[in-house]
Amino acid sequence: MAAQLEKIFMESMLKNKGMLYDIEDRWQGTALEGYQKLDPKGKGAYGENVVAEIFRMSGSVVIDPENPGHDRIVDSHKTEIKFSVANKDAKTNQPEKDKFMLNHVSVGKDWERLVFMGVNPKISEDSVFVWFTHHDFAKPGGLKDKYFKPQQGGKKVDNDDWICASKNVQKLLSDPMVRDKSEWQMGE
Repeated sequence: MAAQLEKIFMESMLKNKGMLYDIEDRWQGTALEGYQKLDPKGKGAYGENVVAEIFRMSGSVVIDPENPGHDRIVDSHKTEIKFSVANKDAKTNQPEKDKFMLNHVSVGKDWERLVFMGVNPKISEDSVFVWFTHHDFAKPGGLKDKYFKPQQGGKKVDNDDWICASKNVQKLLSDPMVRDKSEWQMGE
C-alpha cells in the first residue's frame, strides 16, 4: 500500500497540472533571499522585526506589545505592523513593483496606528513605508470602506478580518489619510 500511495502522489493531478506551490525564490541574490520560503507566521514575525528596527534606527522608542491587539508600541502608540514583499508578475514570475497585499487588518483589535512596509524589487530605492490611524481606517467612509474587502469567509460570516490587495493597494497608498513615515512624529 505504501508504494502505491507514493506512486499516486508522484503521478498526481496536482503535479501534472502545475498546481503545486512554486517555491522558486524570486528574491534570490537580494537581501530578502529565503523570505519567500518562510511560512506565514515567520513572514509576519520577520516583517515586524524589520519595521521595529527601522523605527529604532530613526530614534523611535519601540517596546513589546501590551496585548495581542497590536504588534509593538512605537513612541507610545500601539502599532499594528503589516509587511509585504512585491507579489510576482504572472508573465515574468518576478516581483512586480507596488503589487502588495495587506491582510488580517481588524477594526476590533487594540491598535492606534497601522504601519505598512511594502518592499519593491529595488529594495532600498523604491520600497514603501507608510502609516494610518485606526480612526481613519474604521470611520464610516474611511480606508476600510474604500479599499478593503472582507477576508476569511467574507460578508457571510460577518468577520472582522479585512484585506486590501491588487489595485486597491495602489489607491490606498495615494489616499491623503495614509501618511509617509516622515510624518510619524507629526501625526495625531
